[in-house]
Amino acid sequence: MRKLNKKAAALMLAAALSVSGLAGCGSDKVDGTAAAATVGDTEISMGTANLALRYEQANREYSYYSMSQGYGLDLGGLEWDEETDGKSSGDQLKEDIMDELQQLYVLKSHAEEYNVSLSDEETQEISDKAQEFMDANDAASLEEMGISKENVEEYLTLYAYQTKMEEAIRAGADTNVTDDEAKQSTVSYGVISFNSDETDEDGNKIPLEGEEKEALKEKAQALLDAWKEADDAATLDISEYAKEIDEDLSGLTYSFGDDDEILDTKLKEAARTLSDGELYQEVVEGETSFYVVRMDKTYDPEATEERKTAIVEERRQTLYNETLNGWVEDSSLELQSAWKNTKVTDKHDYLFSTQADAGEEE
Repeated sequence: MRKLNKKAAALMLAAALSVSGLAGCGSDKVDGTAAAATVGDTEISMGTANLALRYEQANREYSYYSMSQGYGLDLGGLEWDEETDGKSSGDQLKEDIMDELQQLYVLKSHAEEYNVSLSDEETQEISDKAQEFMDANDAASLEEMGISKENVEEYLTLYAYQTKMEEAIRAGADTNVTDDEAKQSTVSYGVISFNSDETDEDGNKIPLEGEEKEALKEKAQALLDAWKEADDAATLDISEYAKEIDEDLSGLTYSFGDDDEILDTKLKEAARTLSDGELYQEVVEGETSFYVVRMDKTYDPEATEERKTAIVEERRQTLYNETLNGWVEDSSLELQSAWKNTKVTDKHDYLFSTQADAGEEE
């Protein structure tokens, strides 16, 4: 069976590790056969929707707990009743889950267009994993949440289709990338920021002025002067060398192309005037820092190949996102009363444990 989406794979892994405590506290019993929503003509059952909701709620609770424990803190649980812009965290989670389910059902509805289906072997493995999940969890808790084996199978099936559909859609992207499109140059440079620790009303750091700024430029100039005199100026490792000149200096190596939006514009302009191994003869004043720059390779074949790979990946992901978003926009989602009345609050906890926690009370 092909690898499932991470979330579905995590669900299957959890079952394989004997998830032992998916338990709802203080919640009303859910009718899993009721409709939670409809996507077009397809009905999403409350059992499937509640499985997605409570499993994600449990995951986020566990992640939050693990993070706080990692820092030696006791932060309690997530505050699902806390509101931001008039919406509680619990309501936002519900919205996120329903958006996710809409995408999953929409993808499955277009499967035939891409000749995507599940084999008998894949369907059987999903059934086996669903049974593992049911066996590993408390039957009374699952019944309270309206979750049946069929709901688990449905959830895993949706993610199996999502994985295959993503692969099929991405395969349609243009993979032809020319050297000109991907061309990368590589530079080494020393840098020292002239921003202060103070910020303006927008939160932007305020640049130093006058003597303080000039003192920083002198440090950059000291690096440039020493670099010019170095026997191996064309090849020396700037990361170590900059710190030897002054601990406030940093040295970096970076590859960039015409579409780069990270490297300072003034630094790039200076670098483009240089040949391989050549050092720019002045300190460059950028937007927030002073730079001393050397052109390592005006054309870096290895970095260019890496950029080609990245461009193809960007095209594939863009095609997938645009295709899915278009389908979702063309689909209809109608929420039903059973889902609207479902609550995610601080009074409802949904926990699960791994095999290592088996036997411990949640």
